[in-house]
Amino acid sequence: MLADEYAVNKTTVNKAVGLLEHEGLVARYASRAGTVILGKESFPKGLLLYLTSAAHDFHAALLHGVQFAAFRRDYLVCFLSPAEEEISGILMRLGPSVKGILITGYNLHETSRPVLYADRIPAPGQKIHTVNSDSFRGGEMIGKFLAERGHSNVVFFGTFGSSLRAPGVFHGLGVHAFRDRLFIGRFDEFNCISRLKQARERFPGFTAIACERDDDALLVHHCAERAGLDRTKILLTGFGNVKSVQSHLPLTTIDQHPFEMGERAAERLISMIENPPSSERWINDVMDVELLVK
Repeated sequence: MLADEYAVNKTTVNKAVGLLEHEGLVARYASRAGTVILGKESFPKGLLLYLTSAAHDFHAALLHGVQFAAFRRDYLVCFLSPAEEEISGILMRLGPSVKGILITGYNLHETSRPVLYADRIPAPGQKIHTVNSDSFRGGEMIGKFLAERGHSNVVFFGTFGSSLRAPGVFHGLGVHAFRDRLFIGRFDEFNCISRLKQARERFPGFTAIACERDDDALLVHHCAERAGLDRTKILLTGFGNVKSVQSHLPLTTIDQHPFEMGERAAERLISMIENPPSSERWINDVMDVELLVK
């Protein structure tokens, strides 16, 4: 008897065995089998490769969520930020230890392993597994926020222009013809000042600039005066709730909840690994967003 062997009373032994049972290490049976030691699965079950850049606050929060959910499911995460031409070589080196791949900001054309894209909206007809936020809804929230405050002469600034954020903004404003109000392209100080001057000439007296990202809004803020604009008379909005931006320039913005998005992405990928979906079923989870008014 354990109580005799370790010179403790039976109550202590029962509590200890109860804790082991709770951890799944032993099982108790009423039959003659008594208490049986259970096998414990090896840790980790496998490796998830996450191709991303953690240099940005948003991506760092995504990564944190991925790691949290993966560890909860007994997987480890390896994150890398390689050049695209290096990816195939990396996959060969890592071999079968990689059970699935998460991607943000890259394209992966062929792989025998499950692949899921986080923070990516699939193009029409594109067959990929994705977890992303509701960009159109977020833009619509910004548009309604601006409309409620009396702004109708609004322009949109952004780097990519490929998301649904701009259409959402102008839908929220009730504006249907808005293409000429989009100022999209590579953002640096020179380009930003040039576009602000164009916006001032084409839409005199505009009162608000909706930006595709918080980062874009911060650059617009820094460049506005050099473009001949009075910053005190123009309302700026962002998208993303990026902490490093918000600490310098509090903006009304959209929180995409990147930690939760990372959690969801990891959970979906692990489910694909352990219960592969049919070839005709494509995951496209769209997560809710939140308007944060500053």
